Amino acid sequence: MSRMDMTGLSAAHRRLLLLLIQQGPLRRRELGALMDLSPGSITRLTKPLEGRGLVVATSEQVNATGRPVHRLEAALPAETIVGVSLSGEALRVVRTDLRGRTLGVAAGVLDSAEPTSVVARIGDLVEGLTGEQPDSRTVGLGVGVSGIVRGGRDVVRSLHLGDRLVPLGRMLEERLGIPCVVANDVAAVALDEAWFGVGRDAGSFLVVTVGEGVGGAAVFRGVVPDAEAHGIGLLGHLPVAGPDGRMVRAGQTLTDVALLRRAASAGSAATTAAEVAAGLDAAAVAVLVDTASEQ
Repeated sequence: MSRMDMTGLSAAHRRLLLLLIQQGPLRRRELGALMDLSPGSITRLTKPLEGRGLVVATSEQVNATGRPVHRLEAALPAETIVGVSLSGEALRVVRTDLRGRTLGVAAGVLDSAEPTSVVARIGDLVEGLTGEQPDSRTVGLGVGVSGIVRGGRDVVRSLHLGDRLVPLGRMLEERLGIPCVVANDVAAVALDEAWFGVGRDAGSFLVVTVGEGVGGAAVFRGVVPDAEAHGIGLLGHLPVAGPDGRMVRAGQTLTDVALLRRAASAGSAATTAAEVAAGLDAAAVAVLVDTASEQ
């Protein structure tokens, strides 16, 4: 089957095609209800999609006496995409078809937060996974990373990449030779649920994740709004009121070395981070973290 050609399609065409990918074969009236359009408008929208081979009309005789049921279905090429989850030292790579059905999985561990090392490790896993099905062309790569992402390309801030600006999308494209999109991992989970999961029929909903921290993302009518601009998925970095009434950042992270250094400057004789924590009450911890966030 030829490569999917989306050039020149309007937003309405793309939305219709996405609904067929998400929901499976649909009658014209079902599509019309989802898009708030008349059956005639749906017919006009689908004609150019059928002409490109992106949508096919099917007919099924449901019972012996009734009329056949006519449905529209997305006719997707045998192309694949790869998704990457980057969280802490864990790395997970999944290859799917264009309907999001899993075709292969690979996992690994990151030995370093250095961007070049991370890109090399991702590249090795992706190449190993795509090499298992050489006849199926991989057309894109998506990466979910814990942190703030800008423009679907650059990781502005992530502890898993050394807490620095990293042009991760460009680096992976140069390594693998396929288009790459980077997103905050919680926003990516929310969009997946909106397109293929429990949120398909919900319209608007909230996703909350619990892992190394607590994250959340809101979805409105299938869209994660301004996820990159507002750092959706980074609830741990939102300012909160500390025990003494001052504003602190709940997700502020200190290395053990930094924690010991600050404790020593306050007169502590502790030699481990655990000893520091054991000797501090909640108010003292809040002040310590607040001081760190100001520097």
